[in-house]
Amino acid sequence: MTQPIQPPTPPRPAGVPYPGPTQPMPNGAAPYGPPPMAPTPPPAAPKKGHWFTSKPAIGIGALVLGLIIGIAGSGGSAGTATAGATVTVTGAAGATVTQQVTTTATVATTVTAQPAPPAGTFQDGTWLVNKDIKPGTYKTANTSGQCYWARLKDTEGTIDSILANDNLSGPGVVTIKATDFAFESSRCGEWQPA
Repeated sequence: MTQPIQPPTPPRPAGVPYPGPTQPMPNGAAPYGPPPMAPTPPPAAPKKGHWFTSKPAIGIGALVLGLIIGIAGSGGSAGTATAGATVTVTGAAGATVTQQVTTTATVATTVTAQPAPPAGTFQDGTWLVNKDIKPGTYKTANTSGQCYWARLKDTEGTIDSILANDNLSGPGVVTIKATDFAFESSRCGEWQPA
């Protein structure tokens, strides 16, 4: 079966505009361009619901929950958190409902003290001699390999505060004198009487 041959399109006469999006085609076909857009439907009426399903109420609930979690995770002792807000919801008929929301949460946290180290031992940190630690000779196993210690004449943190110091790459021994003001160590681990 053969297709019929279409006759050639006659040339457009001079002065006849090219059919565009707003001009109909000469043969009555639809104009060029996208189809016209359908009108947008009017916005839906607000749903009637409970005040606690509104976005402000959900936000306040999240705030209160965050306060409770923050207090519980702070590691502190007992605390109380209070959050308050006014939520206003306007219904479809124009009625306005205002609700005062106040939430109080009390959270108690128990902190268990670490067992005391054996007498005469201490960990890294800055310790006052004759108050926190006793003078004497101490040793460390120094498993980190990057131990720093310093005997101090004060705790001002200047270079002049250091009486003696060392960087150890293995186990070490230090003698803390009764005339030292403080002893400082980091990355050394536990110090034990030698």
